[in-house]
Amino acid sequence: MTTLTDRRTVILQATLDLIPEHGLLNTTIALIARQAKSSPGIIYHYFESKNDIIHSLYQLILRQYTEALLADDPLSQEWCERLKRIWLSTFHYFVAQPKHALFMEQYKNSAYAHYSQSIEADENLAPLIQAIRADIEKGLIKNLPFDVIYALTVDVAKSLAKLQIAGIIQLDEAMLDEIAEASCRALQV
Repeated sequence: MTTLTDRRTVILQATLDLIPEHGLLNTTIALIARQAKSSPGIIYHYFESKNDIIHSLYQLILRQYTEALLADDPLSQEWCERLKRIWLSTFHYFVAQPKHALFMEQYKNSAYAHYSQSIEADENLAPLIQAIRADIEKGLIKNLPFDVIYALTVDVAKSLAKLQIAGIIQLDEAMLDEIAEASCRALQV
């Protein structure tokens, strides 16, 4: 017997599988139902609308990414090593999860993103945000808005991961470490 969580997961995975071919806008409930081997009525039993599916998928991927980001225990490191680990974890996560990378990019550049909040609102990142704020207060990192710090680190890592996924670049570990170090230096006071 399929549980609520399992059926929801199947629907979310079906949506994720369809987006590379159809995009966010053209991934319809009918396509999702067919991919999930379900009916539209079942889809609506678990989700209010396509928007609900898209936002739920965004939250799921964000949670999985955050867990991967914090798995390397960046909070136990000094500020530069912390930022490097975050950068490297981001790059490796999205290279390993190309559908997640594509989904997040499409989501960020869509009308759906209008409903999402600043990255600071993600409670899963609260300990990391607090550590970075403490580093700013200590004068170790430039006093920039957190979304700017995120863009200079995580967004750069995601962009390079997408280029690697596409086969445009091939970065080895030594080069990745050098780029992560440069990202860290860009924020250094």
